[in-house]
Amino acid sequence: MPYYIRLLKSPTIDHDITKSKRTRTNTTRQQGQTKIRLTFTCQTDLGDTYYNENVLVTVRLVSDTFPRTQIASGKVAWNKGDRVRSVLVTLNWHQELDLASKHWILLEAGSTKGSADVFRGPPLGFCGDVLSAECMPEIISVLAPLLVDGQDLTQWGTLFPQCRVLRQFSLATQLPTSKIDSNSPGKDKDIEVSVYEEMGESIARHIWDAALGLLASCMEKPVFGENPETHMHQLPKLLMPYFDISARNAKGDLEILELGSGCGIVGLSLARLVPSARFVLTDLPEALEILDENASRIVELGLAPGTSVATKVLDWNWSLENTLPAANTDGGIYLSLAELRPDLVIVSDCTYNPSSFQALVATLLQTVRQGHEHNPREEHMKLDVLISYKSRHESESRFFDDMLNLGFHVLSHKKVKFPDRTRELVGLDVENAEIFAFAWQNPSN
Repeated sequence: MPYYIRLLKSPTIDHDITKSKRTRTNTTRQQGQTKIRLTFTCQTDLGDTYYNENVLVTVRLVSDTFPRTQIASGKVAWNKGDRVRSVLVTLNWHQELDLASKHWILLEAGSTKGSADVFRGPPLGFCGDVLSAECMPEIISVLAPLLVDGQDLTQWGTLFPQCRVLRQFSLATQLPTSKIDSNSPGKDKDIEVSVYEEMGESIARHIWDAALGLLASCMEKPVFGENPETHMHQLPKLLMPYFDISARNAKGDLEILELGSGCGIVGLSLARLVPSARFVLTDLPEALEILDENASRIVELGLAPGTSVATKVLDWNWSLENTLPAANTDGGIYLSLAELRPDLVIVSDCTYNPSSFQALVATLLQTVRQGHEHNPREEHMKLDVLISYKSRHESESRFFDDMLNLGFHVLSHKKVKFPDRTRELVGLDVENAEIFAFAWQNPSN
């Protein structure tokens, strides 16, 4: 399973020492040390297990530009048995440093303690943890704003920079470049995706494992062939009409709905790759603030041509009660199920709570049925629901039984294995994310 470096407090400058150095060319160069106080942990998405091996964590002071160039760096050890580290890290720098401007602190797990440090970004700097079908990071890096007294906090682009951290990924797409619009951010290169999370150990409004597994699967290269058992229903091939407009035949713009979006990492990442689509990302009211912030970030990074993103409040219980908040006056943030006619519904890591199964399945059924009525499915675009989850308890099988009983059938099922040296060393099975692609057929037909 992936482990996440989590900052429990905002990084702060303990003190800063600057001095001049005379170079060989008889010029003066600024150099110095900046001491940063950090409190962090390294744990699973639910915070129930800590990383239980020795590893060196590299602490980097990096720029606000992309790729993030390194200005200074230091190291701190995460030791087997640690739960929390509260440390003072010395960062040595060799260039003029203006701490009044925007800088980030990057915590990145390098190598096993005692081995050479590994900087996963290219020489120019950090582009993000790489996600691909072949490469899943074992420890997820984290960035946090370096806040300095007197700094204008509005420049950070988030309402509460002191309560936010950033997860940055590089999506290594294997899609054939001919299948990606020539103006898409993902044409001929990996693309950056970065989203804010809440700081701390709370599991709410954080990235969960199944989201990363789903994104890695979506980046996989399709294999075209004649064997229907091997190729016909593989996930990348099912998704190809979404990435490639020419494969949609007469189908024009798409509507893609995400339920339980959380931070929005899945829907917002796909919005950078899927052209001519309207993405509607939904969650409960308490998640909308950070979801809005992340949608704004992705728009700045660049959406696929002709694609838009909207964020809305959607409570799955409305599908059972057939209700909507009476006035709906909060700037139109509430979304009525009757408005939805999606071509595809995405659900990631939402099957952990058995008490919500009935409402979630009812919402899926209603939205997919409305999508079929408005946009009859063609043979080449029969994917209706994309679900990723990591099994957490046996009762989750009830959710999938309910789906099958209501006319959903499985087009594709894939397991994504997460690297986990801790479990491998003691002979335990490595955990997986599971990806299901469903199509729906009206049982009455």
